[in-house]
Amino acid sequence: AASSDDGVRLWVRYETSKLCQWVRRRHVREVGSVTDEPDAASAQPRPRKPPKAHVVVERISTNAVIPGGELWLLLSGSSAKRLATSSFEVSFGSHISHAELIAPSLLSCVVPSTITAGTSPISVFVQLPGDGSSLDITCPFTIEVLPANA
Repeated sequence: AASSDDGVRLWVRYETSKLCQWVRRRHVREVGSVTDEPDAASAQPRPRKPPKAHVVVERISTNAVIPGGELWLLLSGSSAKRLATSSFEVSFGSHISHAELIAPSLLSCVVPSTITAGTSPISVFVQLPGDGSSLDITCPFTIEVLPANA
């Protein structure tokens, strides 16, 4: 590769970013070309960054529930409707329940039957499809778990 270097370097200014740099002639593409330089085929692909998503739990269906009872969580935010093929878990302290998206922004879960009575924080974890990235959804609510015989 060094023998094919003619020593010519070009000062390049990128239109979008307005950044500049010196490049060798072999690194310059034809105008309108979308292919990388010939060496790029052997290069490792860059790891994808996890998608930036802003989703929060806006409301919950009830503030008190018995173990084994159902809880609905209303999601809102710029990415809430793009989570349709994701898998969800809702945590009640150390107790975890699998959840299901039953409408574009409505998550349903069952409060674990093993949970004890008392106040419990709620948190939502999302496993995104594809690259295996995940997302924690902000949930400002707690729930009062009532005794099972209530």
